This record gives sequence, C-alpha cells and structure tokens, in this order.
Amino acid sequence: HDNSCCARDADYAFVTQQHDDFEAVFGAAPACVDAFRRLSCALLCSPRQPIWLQPVANSTVWEFAVCAEACDAFYAACRDVELPSGVRVSQLTATAFCESNSPSDVIGVRVS
Repeated sequence: HDNSCCARDADYAFVTQQHDDFEAVFGAAPACVDAFRRLSCALLCSPRQPIWLQPVANSTVWEFAVCAEACDAFYAACRDVELPSGVRVSQLTATAFCESNSPSDVIGVRVS
C-alpha cells in the first residue's frame, strides 16, 4: 500500500461490500480473491489511475486497461474455480476471464 492512497481496511471494505457475488464464487480460492482485491485497489486507489482508467467515447462506461501480465496472474490464481455456469476458469482464455470480471457495471476491463 506504499504506492496507494487507500488503506488495507478500505481495500477490503470495498471488496466485501461491493463484490459479495465475486467472493461467493471465488471464496474457495483465497489467492483468487486476493488477486481480485489487488486489481480493485489499483482501480480505486492507485495514484497512477489516470493511466489505465479512461472514459469510453459516447458512453457512460469507463475502460480499465489491465496489462497481460497482471491478467495472467489473476487467471492463474483463479484457474481451478468452477463458475456458476458450470464452466471452470481453466476452460477460458486468460483474456476472456479477465475481461468478463469487471469490478463494476460502468467499468469494462480491457487486457492490453
């Protein structure tokens, strides 16, 4: 949290309050939940946020750019989880998994 404007308690509060559904699905994989928390923290708290969070033209949606390396780490942490649809994360590509797990209805994830 040295490079963040959020405290650890604030990070955790955001994840538990705003992402109960995510934790219900991925809670059996603590590394996955932690990876999601780190992505959420970067989205909300990083002083470098303007670099990777940009508005989408003519839309109310914002695009959250995630580098392929961060997406691969998120995917690796979650790959053994079974989604509510019955599909295992490992059946998806890393990019498909990352882009389908947006932290908000108004934020789309794009792997770059």
